[in-house]
Amino acid sequence: MTRIDLSPAAWPAGARQAAEALEAARVSPTAARIASGRAGVISAMVSPIAVEAGLQALSAGGSAADAAATVALTQITTLLGSVVSFAGILTLLYFEAATGEVHSLDGAWNSYRGETDAKSIPASDLGPLSFAQKPTAGADGRKTLVGGFMAALEAMHRRFGRLAWADLFGPAIAYAEGGVTVSEAIEGWFGLRARHLAKTKAGVAFLGGTGRARPVRGDVIRQPDLAGTLGAVASQGARHMYEGAWAEAFVATVREAGGAATLEDLAAYEPVWSQPESTEVFGHTVFAPGAPNTSDYVTLCGLDLAEALQLDRRGPCWDDPLTFRDLTRISQFVTGGPYLRPQAIELLLDAGVDVTMNQRRGTAFAKAAAASFDKLYAPPPGAPRHSCSVVVVDADGNVAALTHTINTVVWGDTGLIVGGVPLPDPAGIFQGQLAMLTPGARLPNDICCVMALRDGRPTLATAPIGSSLHPETLKALVATLAQGRSQADAAAAPPLLGNFDAHDLTLSMAERPAIVPEGAYADAFLEAVRAAGLPVKPQSAQQALALRGTLACVSIDADMASAPEAEGVMVYAGSV
Repeated sequence: MTRIDLSPAAWPAGARQAAEALEAARVSPTAARIASGRAGVISAMVSPIAVEAGLQALSAGGSAADAAATVALTQITTLLGSVVSFAGILTLLYFEAATGEVHSLDGAWNSYRGETDAKSIPASDLGPLSFAQKPTAGADGRKTLVGGFMAALEAMHRRFGRLAWADLFGPAIAYAEGGVTVSEAIEGWFGLRARHLAKTKAGVAFLGGTGRARPVRGDVIRQPDLAGTLGAVASQGARHMYEGAWAEAFVATVREAGGAATLEDLAAYEPVWSQPESTEVFGHTVFAPGAPNTSDYVTLCGLDLAEALQLDRRGPCWDDPLTFRDLTRISQFVTGGPYLRPQAIELLLDAGVDVTMNQRRGTAFAKAAAASFDKLYAPPPGAPRHSCSVVVVDADGNVAALTHTINTVVWGDTGLIVGGVPLPDPAGIFQGQLAMLTPGARLPNDICCVMALRDGRPTLATAPIGSSLHPETLKALVATLAQGRSQADAAAAPPLLGNFDAHDLTLSMAERPAIVPEGAYADAFLEAVRAAGLPVKPQSAQQALALRGTLACVSIDADMASAPEAEGVMVYAGSV
């Protein structure tokens, strides 16, 4: 491994100041979070400082894996462990240029062996998402899970890294020690969630680091405990957080707060490498994460349906009402991971279609399902006509598409902090899924990074987060791969939003409305959508922002012999 100083003090003159200025400013997301040079290109969520740190790793000879790890580590630090966490999770697709292979890595949540009544885990406070469940009282420690972020990051680096593991932590440790300036966005997050941090002694210390009851824009927050934790992981490896002193403190903190964590739960954690899933669609081979990730069904089956419905012969969803209708229907049809809606299963079985899981991909199933759409979405009788991500391409053509998240609202609501790391509350959201697992098992993960290859060469890589991660991914992929539109066009278009009402199984498929931001579409467009048989339900701009997905995306020039020329697109979301 090559040793290099990646701390901001070693960056080229002006690079640090420029990145920090972008971090503090309200500028276009694309301008703030895309960076490129002869060493490669990076598109990443939220933190221009983190993007600059990753670009320095590329310039120092690092691989796409080195840069992606540096960006992710720095993102969490500059965002104060809010929307992403060192105790969170990670999903990765990696194209290895030397072999032409795509690799899948899962670093999702593990449950606790001692948690045997998951349905009774208290519900988390998802207040900013007003459509969501209401919080319930109970032990906050039960809301935590074993996160795979650091273990998976280390596994990626061991396999594809060139720089020394410890050096990737340079920017993150420097900003933890030197301080992070509170931006307008982070000030708003403190306003929304400070009451949860204030529940614990460690949380109060975190809030009071500036001498105020609650940090405001312009304050500088130093994170000395976090710097110590990161320094230990840099020198000892990820085992510090799964077997070492941090793991011991995690278990003690969670158990004191009523959780069932044990050292055995943490020590048993293993990230999972697997064969990615793929489909042939629109002249590309499109890859999605393999097991135990479940997102491949949603995205790949969605693309197969888009091809079966011949969306490549139409305009994009923001111009063509029929495309909007059909992409919304596709998203509703496939959302739910491995489970089809009962109404859809019944109809497909009546048509003689095999609906077992291993048959729900590819052309045959897609054509049969698409042929059933008119019946499936026919109005019932008498019814009236409702995280952070990183994509990196290095100069050798390696591509990393990485998403890391806490799967919940900023900081979660536990108020628990261990070694400067706030602990999120995902178990307070996934009680139903956890109840279906053997205690201690891996929670299925539906974060779907995607890579598209043509003739064995990558042309597109995406990494999504957010409530509408699947609809926004399908929108971008269909617009780019099928309809010849740029990612810039897709980013500028109104979002394709998920609809949590669509999970209400008392509604027929035809009664599940499309959610649209108020004022985003012309009245004539929406009337055409309704006339095509899809109900529409406008929402306020604030609600739409909470529902919107977030996508880091890079389109890659086919000639990888020269430095990649990339068009990076980021669609900003206010909430993960």
